[in-house]
Amino acid sequence: MSEDEADAMRWIYKGLGGEKKIEYKVNKKAQPLSFDGPSVADMKLNDKLMETLKQLGAYEDKECNQRREQALENIEKIMKTWTCEICKTKNISLDFDCSCRVVPFGSYCLGVHSHDSDIDLLCIIPEVVNRSEFFSRVPAKLAEVEGITCIKSLADAFVPVIKFQYCGFDIDLGMVRMPCGSIPPDLNIALDRHLLRIEDTKDITCLNGPRVTYELLQRVPNIENFKVLLRAIKLWARRREIYSNIIGFPGGVAWGIMAAQVAQLYPKMCPSLLLEKFFFLYKHWKFEDAIIVAPPEECQAPDGQERYNLHSWDPTRHHFSRRPLTVITPTYPMANSTFNITDSALNVIRNEISRANSLTQGLAQGESSYNDLFEPAMFFKQYGTFVQIEVLGSEKHIEAFSGYVESQIRKLVEKLTTSQLGLYIVHPCTRHFGPIPAEHLGGGDPEDGPWQNIFFYLGLKFDDNLVRHMKASGQSVDFTQPVKEFLLGIHITDPTQTSISIKVVKRRALPEWVKKEYYSQSKFEGMRLEDEHGELESAKKRALGEASADATSNGRVKKVKKDS
Repeated sequence: MSEDEADAMRWIYKGLGGEKKIEYKVNKKAQPLSFDGPSVADMKLNDKLMETLKQLGAYEDKECNQRREQALENIEKIMKTWTCEICKTKNISLDFDCSCRVVPFGSYCLGVHSHDSDIDLLCIIPEVVNRSEFFSRVPAKLAEVEGITCIKSLADAFVPVIKFQYCGFDIDLGMVRMPCGSIPPDLNIALDRHLLRIEDTKDITCLNGPRVTYELLQRVPNIENFKVLLRAIKLWARRREIYSNIIGFPGGVAWGIMAAQVAQLYPKMCPSLLLEKFFFLYKHWKFEDAIIVAPPEECQAPDGQERYNLHSWDPTRHHFSRRPLTVITPTYPMANSTFNITDSALNVIRNEISRANSLTQGLAQGESSYNDLFEPAMFFKQYGTFVQIEVLGSEKHIEAFSGYVESQIRKLVEKLTTSQLGLYIVHPCTRHFGPIPAEHLGGGDPEDGPWQNIFFYLGLKFDDNLVRHMKASGQSVDFTQPVKEFLLGIHITDPTQTSISIKVVKRRALPEWVKKEYYSQSKFEGMRLEDEHGELESAKKRALGEASADATSNGRVKKVKKDS
């Protein structure tokens, strides 16, 4: 790509502050390791990478992108209409165009989304509208719109959002209340000075999503090369079952920061070379060191902001608050985007990075291919023993409860790996299985719908030396205590609506429909869907239709159930 072409890519999306050119901000703490550019052979390899990414669906097609843009346009109109209506009830007149703004952030704003990516949105509203009005009334407004379904208001979450589906996309809509009477279209929320006037710390937390996205674009020397690199990393991580912040793996933000560091260190390299350097760098990385793309002194609170006493990552105290992996966001308040990661998850990540490094080293010689690199992990073939988490609930409550259980799985991973069980790896599968019909346990409201099951799985790998030592000293491998401790921490409001049980199963005892659903997803993962009734959906429905008695069988191992 020529310098003129690269320069043309340095224009930010309209959603993050208008047509404002991005100025590259050098990370003075990370001097480039090489200024070498690509050779002719490197560019040929880069062409192969681009071709593979397109074949595997890492790029959204034109039709899907148009639907996404139309959905965003419609949502902003809905929110402007709602804001004007709320203001009218307070006898406040507000210009429609300046009533509010809806800005995208995350993968869509970075330009690294695929056809199945969700959309992260932030609604910026004036101070006359309060937070409680937004989360109590907007769901009803959305429910009036044809095509919007599955609306859930999560007002009490750490980052409060309203979740819903629209035009085939999963959407997370957050909000921030700005201290002004209207929201001009050119308001640049990335500027630190706006933080000075915000009174609610929740608003500062919600602003962090777009601000981190904007800062990442500022921190890379070549935005287009960075975007291709990040697309490749996201595709690789998803297919190798190591992409999920909620269960203890890096999410999109963390992988983005890790990619940005590589882009800073090798500013002239093309994406295929950057991808090779990514795996080489992190294969040899000392993970006790934090991964930082912006100097901490440039991410301090604006003058006067200290009054909120927001917790921000402190490099001088890193030794005392160290986590297995530390990937720091590049804006105030700085935070560890991989705080949820366990030692076991880091072991899995290291293994996958080592595998990827070996494959990318052989690409130029033709000893491997990009298809080998992006080959989906066969989770149920990697491990011989699994922890099966079975979540049961009525149709009305199963989705919310299973989502809550999923957010707690990393705690079970920690309990298992810190217990004396001889475990080296506890690898949570990044996908859940179901829902499928379940036997009604009695009680509950019939209007809540039939009971359903959703399953989660953790793959187990034992340290043979530790296990031999345990057996020699008369110890047995018993999961009962850590599982009971985990279940005691699971909050069940009404046992007639939801339930959870856990057991250890061997591969041969896995429900057949679970394996079929997993392998059908792996086979078609990344391929574009021609329509919503395409081949992938058919394969998944066939797999779900074969739910057998295995789904509720206890096998030969003890099942531990949450006491009511």
